[in-house]
Amino acid sequence: MEPLSVFRKAAFFVHAIGTTMVFCVFSAGVVLLLMLSSHYREAIIFFVSFSVMFLVVVILKNVTHVERPKERLVNEVGGSFPSGHAAATAFLAIMMPFLASQIFGERYVLGITLLFLTLASIVSASRLLLRVHTMYQIAAGLMIGALVPMIVIIISIFF
Repeated sequence: MEPLSVFRKAAFFVHAIGTTMVFCVFSAGVVLLLMLSSHYREAIIFFVSFSVMFLVVVILKNVTHVERPKERLVNEVGGSFPSGHAAATAFLAIMMPFLASQIFGERYVLGITLLFLTLASIVSASRLLLRVHTMYQIAAGLMIGALVPMIVIIISIFF
């Protein structure tokens, strides 16, 4: 079996579990757990960051109307700029270490950072391997997903 086909099979698996619904359910679970454990400030920061990031991605997709590459290997609908999958995983790569630092201190931050950076890398690579996005679309998604929570966290310092 050629190595590229192994990576493509893995990319199909990542594609299957990386739906918008899974991300939304995971995010709702995080907010719920934060609220139940009395981390209200962190829950608000997560929810606001998630909402703004999601809105920015949806608005850009609807304004730009960039089509997906024609030679894609999976059937995806909707605009492709920016990559929502890349934005979502970059969001988690910023937000989850922040939450860990606020709740547990610095003890788990490195491990959580590496875990979610790896997730962002795997998801981004799978989007390229499946030819659903171009590198430009993925880079834009990664930047939006990383910048929005950083800006919300910085603003939250003053409130």
